[in-house]
Amino acid sequence: MKKLIILFILTSNITLGQTAHLDTSTILIGEQISYTISSKFEKGENFLWPTFNDTLTGGVEIISRKEVDTLINNSTLKISQQFIITSWDSGSYYIKPIAFNSN
Repeated sequence: MKKLIILFILTSNITLGQTAHLDTSTILIGEQISYTISSKFEKGENFLWPTFNDTLTGGVEIISRKEVDTLINNSTLKISQQFIITSWDSGSYYIKPIAFNSN
């Protein structure tokens, strides 16, 4: 079976921690994997959480998504969201940087 490779990069203009995590970097065509993004913000800081339609990038479809989850710890908020993604074509896919913007 053909495999495809998914690459991702995470960017932000906020100085606390941001992460993106894939279950694996290679999948079989049609296989579903978990993709989770998270970021930490100071309490009271305004931010704009990224939104996605039905794809992360050309060729990488979002099958489902969980609600945005918030964990409060002292003076910080850790916000995360999990997506189930797949692709139906062989090849390598690059997930564009995700911007976590303060507004």
